[in-house]
Amino acid sequence: MLRNILWSNKLENVFISKKILASLIDMSRLHVDDIETGIEDGTYISSENEDIDIKSKNLGLAETLYKDATVGKTFVEPPCLDEKQSPRRCLVVVSGGVADSVYDDGVDVEIFDWDNYRDDPRGTGGVSSHFADLAAPLDIPVQS
Repeated sequence: MLRNILWSNKLENVFISKKILASLIDMSRLHVDDIETGIEDGTYISSENEDIDIKSKNLGLAETLYKDATVGKTFVEPPCLDEKQSPRRCLVVVSGGVADSVYDDGVDVEIFDWDNYRDDPRGTGGVSSHFADLAAPLDIPVQS
């Protein structure tokens, strides 16, 4: 289950459970292996699966990134939710350069404005240290 999606003009991060990601990688590996074997034995037509090399290359990259992240302890595990509990939500609305948010009880929300920070870094400051792990992939400064 996808928990959060952070958008930036630099990159996109999707936070997902390691267990679910490992399962998706395993299923993808079975899919790629099935197509490659099927092409070899004639079950599948090669011209109908011209993208298999790209799929295989992307899968290999995903497997390497997963291994590096889990071994290097850089994997950020999202908070676990009881299956009966709904995910907490936060809606951020931006209009005319002004952001406003509405959120469920118990959700920590912090809005960082790159435009204000670029205009006045000292006056704007970074996000609180509580958000350091979320700020890091987007290069958002963190208050010390």
